[in-house]
Amino acid sequence: VEVDRNSPASRSGLQPGDVILDVNRQPARKGTDVVRLLRKGTNILRVVRGDMVAVVVLEAGRGQ
Repeated sequence: VEVDRNSPASRSGLQPGDVILDVNRQPARKGTDVVRLLRKGTNILRVVRGDMVAVVVLEAGRGQ
């Protein structure tokens, strides 16, 4: 729904309206799934953006 402009998610390219399909090849059906599946370091997310699927690399948990 929204992405904080100064967050790691924003810096990685996530945008409002993106639908996260999976995190690190694990299905994410709810927002709580995304939080549970994120790990420190590099995370790979597949997201639906408009009519395409994008891959986003997200660095998390390093003091961010």
